[in-house]
Amino acid sequence: MRGRGDFGSVRGEFMTTTGKFQGLGRALGVGSEMVAATGVGAAIGWWLDNLTGWSPWLLIIFFILGSAAGFMAVYRGMRGKEPGK
Repeated sequence: MRGRGDFGSVRGEFMTTTGKFQGLGRALGVGSEMVAATGVGAAIGWWLDNLTGWSPWLLIIFFILGSAAGFMAVYRGMRGKEPGK
């Protein structure tokens, strides 16, 4: 019988990164990096547009830069993560 605070194998199963949800966790992490980079780039461009009055050019430029940073994060996150490695 397990006592209070005795997690035994439950903790071991929960803390491991090998499981049926490993790929899902990686995909969610990489996807959130993509969305965050694009959103930050667009926000900086929108802020600079309002500051300088060059609307919408800086928004477009920084949206593209943020998207490129997001794609680089996806590439870095997925590079070398093939099954069997």
